[in-house]
Amino acid sequence: VSGLGASVIIVLGLMLFLWVSGPILERDVLASSLRENEQRFQDFAQSASDWHWELNPDLRYTFVSDTVTHITNRQPDWYSNLTLNDIIDRHFDRDEWQPFFDAFDARCAFNNLVVRRVDVDGSEKWISLNGLPVFDAEGNFECFRGTASDVSEIIKIQESLRRSEARFRDFAEAASDWFWETDAGHTYTDVSGRFTELTGIPVQDMIGRNRHEILKRFTSNLPKNEVNPLQINIRDMEAHRSFRDLEISWERENGELGVFLVSGQPMFDENQKFLGYRGAGRDITQ
Repeated sequence: VSGLGASVIIVLGLMLFLWVSGPILERDVLASSLRENEQRFQDFAQSASDWHWELNPDLRYTFVSDTVTHITNRQPDWYSNLTLNDIIDRHFDRDEWQPFFDAFDARCAFNNLVVRRVDVDGSEKWISLNGLPVFDAEGNFECFRGTASDVSEIIKIQESLRRSEARFRDFAEAASDWFWETDAGHTYTDVSGRFTELTGIPVQDMIGRNRHEILKRFTSNLPKNEVNPLQINIRDMEAHRSFRDLEISWERENGELGVFLVSGQPMFDENQKFLGYRGAGRDITQ
């Protein structure tokens, strides 16, 4: 075979190889890309939840991911012969699942449904569920797929905060008769407790009003040669300083004079931006 003939044979052989192997190479590339995308999806899903589940139209489990074992101490295949109703009857309060059944019947998605799971030993876990319906090409309902996460630590922290807040309110209410809050412009945004009962002023008459303007009503009635604590208080608030036991008098609707002590604490955000004041008042009328 001449040099030219050999070259032609080599070129033809290479073309034949590419023609035959091209679809195979393309298939391998697509398969590799598909595996990569599937792994990426699994990584994202895994980081967003603790396990995944799938229910058929009869509420029977058709898939539960391996990671369920870490939360429930059950292998995925344990769920294969069970329905969601079986699981609810074993571990949950059925009433808490009503939002799920509403979404399932309506074939619509739901998010962040938190239910309490009680194990056979009495231990508790709080589970957050998300789910969405899946339909075939003709629009027929096929299944419900979703994720679940153990949010027990978050729920415990929230409950601890609620108890702390309730304890603080109990202590505060024992020491004060009412609470108040203003924004950065010293406008009342909240007044609560026994304020109306003690002063005769409806709370709605305070909301939206500037505290300094209200204090000035008292300032004008004091002798000019006396140091006016109300004016000092206004300057303290403009400088965002805390104050305690400011004594003020207020004539009630029945003509009686009420005497009150008011305290306040400035509020700042994480960047030390002034947000307003929170404070309390108590009645010291003799």
